[in-house]
Amino acid sequence: MNDLENTFITVADMIAALSRLPDDARLVMTQSGYYCYDGIADIFVPRPVDADGNTCSDADAVAYSIGHSHQSY
Repeated sequence: MNDLENTFITVADMIAALSRLPDDARLVMTQSGYYCYDGIADIFVPRPVDADGNTCSDADAVAYSIGHSHQSY
């Protein structure tokens, strides 16, 4: 991916996303793999995850993941 426009979100975007989370939401940073083939990784707004780290509904969330793109090895 070389298009910088698709590899970032603004501070305002992240603040808006964080403001929609429950007040008692817990956040975790995620990472997977060893190598990233692009110079800039994709990023994601917080997403609800279950106890296994899988994306789930807000009702089933044990935390909210703030992470970047999947990396492969």
